[in-house]
Amino acid sequence: MKKNFNISDKFPLNKGGKGVVKLINSATSYLFFILIISALAYSSVYSQLTDNPLIPLKKQHDYQRFGIFGSFNLNQHPSEFQSLPGVASCCQDFTNGSGTGFMVGLLYEYPLQDNLFLGIRAGYLTRDGKFSRDENEIVNVFGRDTLGLIRHTLETKLADIAIEPTINYRFFDRFLVHAGLQFIPFSLKKSFSHHEDLIIPEIGTFENDSRRRLDSSGNISNFSPFKLSLLAGLSYELPLNSDGSWILAPEIFYTYGLLPEIKDSTWKVNMLRFGLALKYSPIPKPRFDTITDIKKVPHLAADVNATGVDREGVEAPVVQVKVEEFLSTRMHPLLTYVFFDENSSVIPDRYRRITKEQTATAKVEQFHDFNALETYYHLMNIVGKRMLMYPDAKIVLDGCNSNEGKEKNNIELSKKRAEAVKAYLTSVWGIDPERIRLNPRNLPNEPSNPQKEDGVVENRRVEILSNTMEIIAPVITVDTLRVTNPPSVRFRTDYRGEAPLRSWTLLAKQKGKTLKTFEGDNAMPKETDWIFANDEKSIPKTQDPLEYQLIVHDNTGQMFESQVKSLPVEVITLQKKRRELFADKLIDRFSLILFTFDETKLTYFNTKVLDIIQSYIKPESNVKVMGYTDRMGEADYNLTLSQQRAQGVANTLHSDKKTITGIGANDFLYDNNSPEGRYYCRRVDVTVETPIEFK
Repeated sequence: MKKNFNISDKFPLNKGGKGVVKLINSATSYLFFILIISALAYSSVYSQLTDNPLIPLKKQHDYQRFGIFGSFNLNQHPSEFQSLPGVASCCQDFTNGSGTGFMVGLLYEYPLQDNLFLGIRAGYLTRDGKFSRDENEIVNVFGRDTLGLIRHTLETKLADIAIEPTINYRFFDRFLVHAGLQFIPFSLKKSFSHHEDLIIPEIGTFENDSRRRLDSSGNISNFSPFKLSLLAGLSYELPLNSDGSWILAPEIFYTYGLLPEIKDSTWKVNMLRFGLALKYSPIPKPRFDTITDIKKVPHLAADVNATGVDREGVEAPVVQVKVEEFLSTRMHPLLTYVFFDENSSVIPDRYRRITKEQTATAKVEQFHDFNALETYYHLMNIVGKRMLMYPDAKIVLDGCNSNEGKEKNNIELSKKRAEAVKAYLTSVWGIDPERIRLNPRNLPNEPSNPQKEDGVVENRRVEILSNTMEIIAPVITVDTLRVTNPPSVRFRTDYRGEAPLRSWTLLAKQKGKTLKTFEGDNAMPKETDWIFANDEKSIPKTQDPLEYQLIVHDNTGQMFESQVKSLPVEVITLQKKRRELFADKLIDRFSLILFTFDETKLTYFNTKVLDIIQSYIKPESNVKVMGYTDRMGEADYNLTLSQQRAQGVANTLHSDKKTITGIGANDFLYDNNSPEGRYYCRRVDVTVETPIEFK
């Protein structure tokens, strides 16, 4: 019987004794080195910190920090496995490997509250390890059985990217304790080398005629892609300059592995790290108390009040705004001119256009609007739809120019303007080009005054003429008319500011919805009139109070909002009048703008329109004829001109109950900054009120 004795008792490498001693000695030496360096760095600035403390040293922790760090790692590899996947090994088990490594990276710390911080680190980490196990085995040397010692060695090279979120707490002066996690999302290196060596006896070989066998290397198979470890540590912060913005921190960390390195194994990696962190903490510049002259804030105040204005312009206190509904036929004149910008043949964007697909379902009524200008901007759509309705009708497009400046004798420009209108009618509405004739010219047949800038602008146009009246006829709408009493509300504003006024806004609302807005810059008028008939969409629709408020801004940037005031509202609907048998009437309104510049004569087309109006007049009807002009010309002359136009219309109407009024340019119905706005102000309005008897 062979007697075996344990050679490893003489060579106790498999017990790990010498390895542990060596690791402890290395750690102690490295830690001592760190402390010496830190002490030297700290002592070099200590006198500055005490002699010139711009901020308390403790307060350096109150700001966010950026920095770099580095550490020396003592790696522990607790495990129990015979071999790596796919690697041949005769070892009984590899246990408790060890190694060294390092970690370098960036850090960021953010203060959450006093003494408590959120930290994040990211860096490059190595976790190398070496597993070694000695085993006794009977070997045959020169025909004799001999007790041998075989050393199994496995070395691993692991390099990773590591992320470490932590909570850091300062528990005493400059000492911080750290707790968190270490994430390794992916590895950069995962290689190994493995071999078995014959140590004793010193002579002899393995069966491969070598003293080393099972020598292999490569990448570790079945390696886990994600690692997670618990992390805890301690650090001591040393300021490196007088304001504490640069900090050197010796630190020690320990990580405890939670997940295995190889799937379904017990091999994990723990680390003891000794290192230094260099941190920079941006310190806000110190604030010094200064004596500041307090400037006087200019006083700012404003107010607004409302009164009613009757049809004669007489003011009266507003008891309430009464809104009454009437059945009404309204006729808007259709201005058949398309105006163009200077030296341009592009149809301006204010003219409404639709797609070819939309024309299939389009109806004339959808182009009608309470506001005559909104209806006018659909001129080309109305003409296109009517030409489809009257297939025998033809039109002539008179292309014109101002015959001034760049447009002087520019017949080609006039032609291009007419072609632009024709192109829309043919391409979108599908009108046969043979039904449209072009007639380019310089000035229109009846031009506006070329001596005035407004007249020059008005002459840049295309006139649409037709042999069929239905193509260019007025737009007639049967709808509900809403009439207010008083017909106007006058807002009186009062600005009481010491600084100049920069801007102002006057708002009228009902149930939070804005009905009307008046606004401007610098000067604010003392009076602002809200004429309901000029903007029927703004007329209140419910009996909720009508609220109004003035908002002003001065040149210093201050804002003031006046007190919100209100007017009561009463709405009398058609249904209510029918139900309660109120006295009622039909109110039919007709407008004519078929007056050229500075003219009062009635054309053949005018007389046809007046025939339509006459058909609505009954013996009991009250007829009101009102004439208007635009801003061109002197005020007195315009007043006379408006009276002459109203009188000319009234003379053709047969009624014993007529009132005739010339308004002139005292009350513009539309914005006179556009040519179409001025044309729609050269008008006569006829209102026919006919009582309704209930039977």
